[in-house]
Order: sequence, then C-alpha cells, then structure tokens
Amino acid sequence: MYQGIYDPIRDEYTTMRRSPRLRKPGEIDGLFSQAFGVYKDWGWSWPMNVRFMYNYDSLVKVLGTTYTFNAAGRTWTATGETGEILDEYTGEYRPAFVPGHNFFGGKSFKRRLSGVADVFGGLDVISFIRTGVPTFLGKFVVEENGSVKAVSYDEFAASTGMKYLWANDTLYWDQEALSLPAALKRPFFPGGNWASFAPNYATMRQKLRQYYQQTGDLVKAVLNTISDMGGWYKGYNFQWPIHTEPVESPVTDLALDYPTLAWLNPYNLEVLQGQPDGLGKYEVGVALTPSQLSQYPGVLVVMTSNRLTETWHTGQLSRNVPYLRELVPMPFVTISKRLAEQLGVSPGDLVTLYTARGSITLPAFVTDGEAYLTVDGQQVPVVNITWFGGFQGNAPAPAANFIIPDVGDVVTTIQESKAWMGKIAKA
Repeated sequence: MYQGIYDPIRDEYTTMRRSPRLRKPGEIDGLFSQAFGVYKDWGWSWPMNVRFMYNYDSLVKVLGTTYTFNAAGRTWTATGETGEILDEYTGEYRPAFVPGHNFFGGKSFKRRLSGVADVFGGLDVISFIRTGVPTFLGKFVVEENGSVKAVSYDEFAASTGMKYLWANDTLYWDQEALSLPAALKRPFFPGGNWASFAPNYATMRQKLRQYYQQTGDLVKAVLNTISDMGGWYKGYNFQWPIHTEPVESPVTDLALDYPTLAWLNPYNLEVLQGQPDGLGKYEVGVALTPSQLSQYPGVLVVMTSNRLTETWHTGQLSRNVPYLRELVPMPFVTISKRLAEQLGVSPGDLVTLYTARGSITLPAFVTDGEAYLTVDGQQVPVVNITWFGGFQGNAPAPAANFIIPDVGDVVTTIQESKAWMGKIAKA
C-alpha cells in the first residue's frame, strides 16, 4: 500500500521532500509536470507518487502528444502520468505505470516475479531503517523443471539479476502484469489439475465432518484431517475458484462443507492451536463454532469492518484534527433497528462486542441499512464496525482491529477483517 514512501537506496523519506521545482523534459513525468503545473518532488502520494488517479492518457487527450524519455537504462513512452518505482535491476527510478496510471493497472502488482518466482518473504524494512543492514525474512519459492523449491534472496537475485528487488518491498509491477498470461499464473502452491485434486477435496471434507461428529471439536477435526491427508487442501493450486467459508463461520455445516483455506498458512495453524510466538500477554485465538462463544451474553452476529472518509484508515492523523473529530468524535458500530429492539438499545447507547480475542465497547448507530444473512435457514444479523480508534491523541477510543481474527489470507497475508463471528449485547 505504502510502497514508495521510503527510498532505502538513498535513505530518503519521499513524503518529506520539499523541492519547489517542476520536473524537466527528459525526467519521469517531466512533460506532465511542466504542462499541468504539478510539483511531483514536493512530498509523495499513493500510488507510486501518482498525483491524479487513473491518469492514463492526459498527454494525448489534452496535449495531443506522447512523451518519450529515458529512465533506468531504458527508453519509455508515456501517454499520461506514470509515477515512479525503484527499478529492481538498476536501483534507479523508472516509470511505475506505463503508458499511464489506469484503473486496472493499479490492481495488477505481481507476486510471481517476471514469471520466475513467488515471494514468501522480503526485506525487514524496520530493521533496515534502524541498522542500515538489509535482512530478509523469508524465501523465494521458485518453479524449476516442473518442481518447486525455496531459495534465499541472494540466490534469487543472482539468478535473475534483480539485485535491488529488496528496495521494492517484494511487490513488482510491469506491463506483463496486464497481460492474459500473467493473469493466468497461479500462486506458489503446487498441484495438478482439477481432476487430480477433486478426489482429495472430497476426502478432506468427508474426514473433516467425520472427525467433527466424533469429537464435537472443530479444532481437533481440522488437525486430525491435516495429519491424515498430509496437509490442508492438499493438491489445490488456486487455478480453480471454489467457495470457502471464513475461519469464523456462524453455521458449522457450511464450515464443514466449504472449509476455510486459512490452515494452509503455518502461522494461522499456530493461532488455531493457541501457540502464537510472543503474544502471550494478549488474547489470541479463533472461534470456529458458535458454541465457543457460549460464555458471552448477547446475540450471535456476523461482524465486518470499514473505513470512514472523515477518518481515513486508523485515524491517527484525523483524530487530532478538530474539524474532523467534530464530524466523527469516536468509532461506532452500525446495527439494524430490528437488532436494536431485540437488545433494548437506542441510538447512541453503548454496546459490547464479544469475540474470541476479547471485547470492545462502542456506541450504537441504529439504521435500517444493516442486513441479516439468511444462511442454511438461519437468520444472522450483520453489524458493521468502524475501525479508526487508537490509544493516543486527542480522541482515544477502542479499535476494531483488536477483535478481528488473528489469521491472514494465505496468499496476501491480509487479516480476515471483513467477516468474522461474535456476540453483541447492551453494555
């Protein structure tokens, strides 16, 4: 998300740049800067220092020309604003979006680098900022002669020539990212075709259900299934879309029929077994079935979270801006009128949200807008939590991120913050 804010090669925070000059012809976005009066070396903006989103063809449409320039040892032709990114081969800046930033290009970063490898880990940026010494957290997963192997950063850089890839924060973009072959590339999970995977898929689900019926414990059922199958989703390589439930599904039958993918990730498995390293003083865990929340009062709900325009992400800046704080003084949870009546809650009343990670208390925003999910004949209310709280500043408040599941997507490692299970009760 914030790739480009820090330039580790030059040890520069690009957001702190204060150059009052327009870029010159021959530089990246030089014509764009001159023609439209955009000061691209004053600060930085997301993504990749692009100042106007989806600026694909402004040079052609407004000026009637393309723009040819040299950067990172190559010649480029742009039709709009390209932004810039550190080149993984030279360490110099090159255009990030060629021929210009567009809606699709912004979503097309590649984890399969140049068709060679998928990234399992990258530079420890915080350690580098503090020490100046690049250290790498993981491996590159490479396909070679039909097999998959993990190699170190040095081995990967030597074989590809990408010696400055570490400065790119492990994500990569080029024109190939927009091509059909790139779109068809699978993540680094090995496996065969659907015909070979389908029997394993059926067996895995059958074993999961059998173990759950025997033990009444979905955690044990998952671990026993993994032990029997030699892995979770053994042979699935993400080439075929299948429905999977989130880790915390309110309907156990669906969780058994469409098991979560989460247990492909070894960290998620540690969370499942209650043994995350270094988090002993925090409440960490997941509730795989509603019965695991039986000790809490209130109504079973599906929880989701969202940003607000006025607070933007966690609100660490906007919570200290008086006008914005006046607009939205603190986080809140949006609930339906029907659920509010069931709880005996009026608009503004405090409610407590309980999960396997603990609880937070927030005011209720009561509306007609929140939905009920009808799942397998059961109606489950949805509540929506704004997540811009924090401990410090002029408006400290609880943060929704403290109660989201401690598991990450198995490809992106993004936490499951859009669907999880909990209970809600009047505080």
